[in-house]
Amino acid sequence: MYFKKFLAMYQNTTLEKTVEEVIKEYLQQQKQSPFLQITAAVSAPVLFSFVWWILKTAQQKQLKRIYFLARDGYLLHQYALRICEAYQIPIECRYLYSSRISWRIPSFHLIGEEAFQMIFTGGYYITPEVILKRICLSKKEREWIYGLIGLAPERWNQRLSKKEYLEFARMIWENFDFRTLLEQKSKNAYQNTIGYLEQEGLLDGDPVVIADTGWTGSMQRTLRQLLESANVTSPIVGFYFGMFESPKDPRDGTYFTWYFSKQSSISDRIKFNNNLLECICIAPHPMTIAYQRQHDHYLPVWKEDNATNLTQSDFTLQYQIHISFLKKLLQESSLQDFQQQPLHDMSKRLLQKMMYHPSQEEALAYESCYFCDDVAESYRNPVVQRVTQQQIKQYQFFRRLLQKFILKTSEDTPDLFWSYGTIALSDIRWKSWYRFQLYLWDWVRMLKMK
Repeated sequence: MYFKKFLAMYQNTTLEKTVEEVIKEYLQQQKQSPFLQITAAVSAPVLFSFVWWILKTAQQKQLKRIYFLARDGYLLHQYALRICEAYQIPIECRYLYSSRISWRIPSFHLIGEEAFQMIFTGGYYITPEVILKRICLSKKEREWIYGLIGLAPERWNQRLSKKEYLEFARMIWENFDFRTLLEQKSKNAYQNTIGYLEQEGLLDGDPVVIADTGWTGSMQRTLRQLLESANVTSPIVGFYFGMFESPKDPRDGTYFTWYFSKQSSISDRIKFNNNLLECICIAPHPMTIAYQRQHDHYLPVWKEDNATNLTQSDFTLQYQIHISFLKKLLQESSLQDFQQQPLHDMSKRLLQKMMYHPSQEEALAYESCYFCDDVAESYRNPVVQRVTQQQIKQYQFFRRLLQKFILKTSEDTPDLFWSYGTIALSDIRWKSWYRFQLYLWDWVRMLKMK
């Protein structure tokens, strides 16, 4: 079976026997989906390695409590609970219902012009409706705003060009009534948010430690702003899978990264796909958009439409594979069996093999998974899609270079959310050539980010 190429990487390691046993137990009894095979052979070992690093580093720094942020932190939290129990690690592991939108909205009235950057950030698919949903405006409120700026109904769901987006953002932000409504929305959400954070112990005065997948560090920054507004100046420590950006302000706390940071090699960052990792780190509940008080308790308010990639039965089976893997590994291993660098190096090889040079079968495993780069999840796109021979020509390096930097055309080449998966999945010729073209383009993009 195709996952043998992954099994070869485990030889003479603590993980070798565990991976083989889990594969035999589930993948010979249950449906032979590539997605579940990848869960056993790649996702579970990688998530274990990441969580083991979080706990070991926290122990070294004498940290006593870690908050795993929803939703990417759901499986990470489940791993952490069981590792701490098995090895009697004295760290309290808690799950914090949160999202960018649930923390940003209550912070808007505190941060002035920075709120503009958060609301009017870019995105793959931008319409007036997408933008206004980022602040949870009701349908009636959105229509009222459109009336204030004279935007016709046929344009509400119309995709905006870069020029149109900038003009729309200016009109909205400079509108007094919009700013008044935004401030009121923010203040209304603030008290329940602070109440939830206090209930969960973040206002106790102890160091606040959070764990998440990462990417830009905005969650930690927003959390610092909220805690600071409540006169809490506890240091904040963040443990992240990776960071594409450097922290904006030293006041936001300390950021630790496991797999990569902005200072990591460009090659390592190119061969990693954060969209794909988010498809791996899934949770069984919807996105948190706010908090509500019921009697003396604060609860998360979830987005009504739960945009998940898996059916409940598929999620349950995937979860069972994760837990079975962890139980078998912990039963047969001691804490001293794991060393940070070997685990990190193995995870790096596993991920690069799958993310940068996937087989068609591996890419097919994620064809039904969807990704959204918008904080309100107003739209969803497949993380991997098929392209034709004619379409793939758009992604040739020198053609894109000419288009963007010399001709400076307004229309960009359509985004591929997992470009190397698209190459593997599509029925096209010269796949190695086009993979190289994408790699060159990613290299230029990463250099520009530096």
